[in-house]
Amino acid sequence: MKSYLDVTTKYLKCHFKRTILTILGIIMSVALLSGLATIYYSYKDYNIAEAKKNYGDYEVSFKNINKAQIDTVKNHPAVYNIGISIPLGYGKIYTETRKDVLKKTNLPHFRYLEINAMDSNCLKNIFKPILVKGRYPQNNHEILVEKDSLKFIGKNININSKIKFPLGKIQEPKEIEDSPKNDSPNKNIFIPQNECEYTIVGIIKDDTLMSYSTHFTGITLLENTELCNKTSTDNVFTLYSSLSSKNNKREISKTIANSIGIVMDSANFDDSDNISFNAPLLRLHGESNASIIDSKFNLTILFMAFIIIICTIAIIYNSINISVLERISEFGILRSIGATPAQIRKMVFKESFVTSIIGIPFGIISGVLGTKIVLYIAGTVLMKNGFDPFKVFIYPGVIIISIILGLITIFLSTFGPSITAGRVSPLEAIKNSRSYKVGKFKNVSKGKVSKLLFKVEGQLAYRNMTRNKKRFIVTVFSLVISIIMFISFNSFADYMKLQDKPNIPLCYDTHYISECPITKSEYNDISNQPQIENIYTRYKTQITIPIPINKYNEYYTKLSGTDLNSYKFNNFYTTNDSSFLGYDKNLLNLSKNNLLSGSCNENDLDNMGVILVNTNVINLPNRKEAKINFTKYKIGDTIKFPKLKNYPIYGSALNSYDEKEIIQSNSFYELKIVGILNNAPISSDTPHDGISIITSIKTYEKIIKNLDIFELYFKLKPNADRNALKAYFINKPEIDFGHYSDFKHAKEEDQKIYFQISIFVYGFISIISLIGAINIINTITTNLLIRRREFAVLKSIGMSQNQLKKMVLLEGAFHGIVASLFGSILGSICSWILYNINSPLMVDVHWSLPLKAILISTIGTIIISLISSLFPLRKISKDSIIENIRIEE
Repeated sequence: MKSYLDVTTKYLKCHFKRTILTILGIIMSVALLSGLATIYYSYKDYNIAEAKKNYGDYEVSFKNINKAQIDTVKNHPAVYNIGISIPLGYGKIYTETRKDVLKKTNLPHFRYLEINAMDSNCLKNIFKPILVKGRYPQNNHEILVEKDSLKFIGKNININSKIKFPLGKIQEPKEIEDSPKNDSPNKNIFIPQNECEYTIVGIIKDDTLMSYSTHFTGITLLENTELCNKTSTDNVFTLYSSLSSKNNKREISKTIANSIGIVMDSANFDDSDNISFNAPLLRLHGESNASIIDSKFNLTILFMAFIIIICTIAIIYNSINISVLERISEFGILRSIGATPAQIRKMVFKESFVTSIIGIPFGIISGVLGTKIVLYIAGTVLMKNGFDPFKVFIYPGVIIISIILGLITIFLSTFGPSITAGRVSPLEAIKNSRSYKVGKFKNVSKGKVSKLLFKVEGQLAYRNMTRNKKRFIVTVFSLVISIIMFISFNSFADYMKLQDKPNIPLCYDTHYISECPITKSEYNDISNQPQIENIYTRYKTQITIPIPINKYNEYYTKLSGTDLNSYKFNNFYTTNDSSFLGYDKNLLNLSKNNLLSGSCNENDLDNMGVILVNTNVINLPNRKEAKINFTKYKIGDTIKFPKLKNYPIYGSALNSYDEKEIIQSNSFYELKIVGILNNAPISSDTPHDGISIITSIKTYEKIIKNLDIFELYFKLKPNADRNALKAYFINKPEIDFGHYSDFKHAKEEDQKIYFQISIFVYGFISIISLIGAINIINTITTNLLIRRREFAVLKSIGMSQNQLKKMVLLEGAFHGIVASLFGSILGSICSWILYNINSPLMVDVHWSLPLKAILISTIGTIIISLISSLFPLRKISKDSIIENIRIEE
């Protein structure tokens, strides 16, 4: 032996099993760090892939630029993945000729294809529209069209069909004189410019579930010759690009914009006429323009990281501290032969360093593999039909962070035990009186209650806990850490899961919407279809509803960035896009499932009562959406609904009226709020920058004075023939005025996203639970193995093996109960802190004591503690009593 430090290596080899337990503690801690970091980055990458799929694989676009500006952007060193498109105009594909229908419903005369030419990279790599069938265009004479546009283009239109139509532009009515040849009065006007011909080579998925609008998408290829033919001053192009820099993407975009003559406000990085950002994608890269949301999200991540780091320090500290305490006598011998406190501390640090060199790599591997296995199992169990959960990769950043944090936590965890070891008195250490004190009998709890309940074994178990308080605190602290992690993260994960419920409602399966009223005979014919179980009818009027200033939620303004000062008049805000809805009995019954407060009593609604849907949806940086209340209305409040002579026909734009005149004359209906819903049963009734008011058909007719039916929602019978019902609606002669949607595929897609989130949540909880369970097993096992001498003494004075087993099991149960008490309190506090950090973004979710998590963690801790006690006991029972008595603890 060349140095006193070599004693450390020899000890680790000699006491191999104790070394393994210490290394296991390090592996658990590093696995916790690497596993959760891997889940976080994998889930983030999944969301980035979804954002690129839904919004395009670009970060910034420059609009209305010319060829010279394109060349400047292309040559910029920060730009890559460039795609170019040019709007070709609007193709008129359908003209309505039935004047009586147009007059009755105020429908537009035309349907249009909004045609864009994209270069190959823009089409195939940036936007990648989803093909229903066919292929992408290979020249500028081929085109992709939306599926729902086919019925307007012509009969028997399919792949390889040639289509001709006038191509032109649409202008506002004020720009040129209106004429009967154009759209109806006060609507946009089509100006034909030339005739064009295309071959349909691909049919793409519709942009919306209910695409009954007048505009559909058409995409053709932008060839290089077309780009070259444009002059350098033609400002007709849109350039999509990504930026190589990982930070300050908006600032870099501003610099690029300035270099090509696009002026941006120095303090504003929002979209403008000539530049726009892919906000959902930038949010995932940490480039959100919503500072409030970013601060909440970052604060949440920091708090969760803080809990994890504290837990890892505690786990490693527990492993190293127990290892030091059981070797006090050995340190005393070294002190007695001349070792200094500094040398003892160096030995402890060397031991930690050696174990960390072994434990950290295995911890990283265990964390990544454990994450992959857990997510795969969760995906297989939760989803069927070949579902593939989001992919797990090995991230260099995770490895580096895990190594750095692992070394830091090991150093911090070793610091305390090394000081303890260095301060040991040689005489006390050799006697081992520092870590093992009998103490005065009167200071040790007698445990009368434990004896009464569990006889002498219970009394001894209780006394063991109070006799060696330091060991008791270390053991309980380790268990408390596992409980805190489980409760805090489990309750927060539940909140996150609730925020990401599927958006597609389950109350109906299909939907038919018509642009002209559905007659009574048509309704009866539809209701007689054998596939339909229930029909839900609702009436809708979009209108601006003045909101009293004292009832407006100021936090909504801060979060959304909306400036309402220009819309303020006589203590009212008048800018909101709200809906007034009439529900039939079936829909009112469904609404009861979404009640937050109040009731859905039809009699109350018939007497000018209403149900309020107050929750609005806004975008989040880390998820797709968050929910927040638009107003402060509560049960019993009255909503002032404007009295008008004529209300807008269904499907028309938001009704415009003189709000100031209505407010000054106080010309309102007084509608009393009798119920508040967290969500409307019809997803499209969820408000955006406004509120939705639901009432009975009787009250709706009393106010609107019109009960024309435009929409029907269907709940189908089990095993209904969906194709037959779809064929019925497609073959209706009135199909030109309507659209039939089957939500089966949409529900499956939405459910898939929901289960992706569930897999993330349960994978997260599974790793926390697994690490916590292993930590408890490691702590209990180590605690028992270092007490062999104590157990041997008890057996030597007459305690049977069964009594010893009962005592140890009771001791484990007592540890679990005490740890559960403190862990539940501290875990609930952490859960409350996490909720309050994000509470403004979680309107429909209210904090409550996480009783479910507390119950699971309490029962789990006690059971794991009991099971953990059995394995070392089985080994101790086979040892010689005399040999164990000779062991120095």
